[in-house]
Amino acid sequence: MEVAARLATEGRIVLFGIRPTIPETGFGYIEAEGAPLGDHAQNVLRFVEKPNLEKATEYLAAGNFYWNSGMFCFTAETMIAALDQHAPEVLEAARAALDNAELIHAHPAASAARSGDL
Repeated sequence: MEVAARLATEGRIVLFGIRPTIPETGFGYIEAEGAPLGDHAQNVLRFVEKPNLEKATEYLAAGNFYWNSGMFCFTAETMIAALDQHAPEVLEAARAALDNAELIHAHPAASAARSGDL
């Protein structure tokens, strides 16, 4: 977790992959670049959503594919910037939902988000 936190503070979106042990078709896969960044971290090349058995077998043999755990580590600033660049409609929908939310107990960060400081 320390490595993930450090990379996140450096502006990266960190994904946690699980080394596959069988050609599982019920998981999505992360294809990683061959050269590690250190401490087992690697750049991500792509996501593959739940492949068929033939593809899953290929991914297992390749050695640079991981099961997608669905867990991430990032700063809010990094994710907001990524959404703004790659999926602005998702960011706008999230802001609209927050603007229209009825907050029962607002944390200071939530109040800042509602005022558009994000």
